[in-house]
Amino acid sequence: MNNLGKELDHMLQSKLSSARYKHTKGVATTSAKMAKLFGIDQEAAYLAGIYHDAMREESEDTLLAMAKRYLIEIGKMEKEYPVLLHGPVAAKSLENEYGVTDKNILEAITWHTTGTANMCDLSKIVYLADMIEPTRVYPGVEGLRELAYNDLEKAFYACVKHSILHVINQNKKMHENTVACWNDFIELGGPIGIKGKS
Repeated sequence: MNNLGKELDHMLQSKLSSARYKHTKGVATTSAKMAKLFGIDQEAAYLAGIYHDAMREESEDTLLAMAKRYLIEIGKMEKEYPVLLHGPVAAKSLENEYGVTDKNILEAITWHTTGTANMCDLSKIVYLADMIEPTRVYPGVEGLRELAYNDLEKAFYACVKHSILHVINQNKKMHENTVACWNDFIELGGPIGIKGKS
């Protein structure tokens, strides 16, 4: 962990609730572990993971105000569910307050909740780590964890599918970026082996 990672870790430990900090730390360490396995920058993965939920406990009014200040587009879904802004607001905060300009880190934080089309490998890792870190408990998580440490593309496909089905089963609206993420994945043929490819 570099100096910024240590600084953010210390700051978030005092800012977030105990449960949220434990989750955040779990995403950071899981992201770094996966990054090592798949040959991706571990420090970048840790930074994206430790900061991904930095704004998750802010009020809806604060998220909307920060989004306006950072000139983040506030769509129909974000107006209805301002909590969806916590990723984009955190990314802008990391850039503006801590000088982080790495595009992949900022994108990973931005899209960790909804996903989107054309996600880089670091974004996929943080998205996955958010779903499988050690404090997560739900039916099927063990299978997703096993897959995540063996095949990044198949694991990402499985996690996006799991998220979409979860939203459908709760009769909730689907964010347009989640739909774009799924359609992009299907247009690219899906992961090798999922659609019978070799």
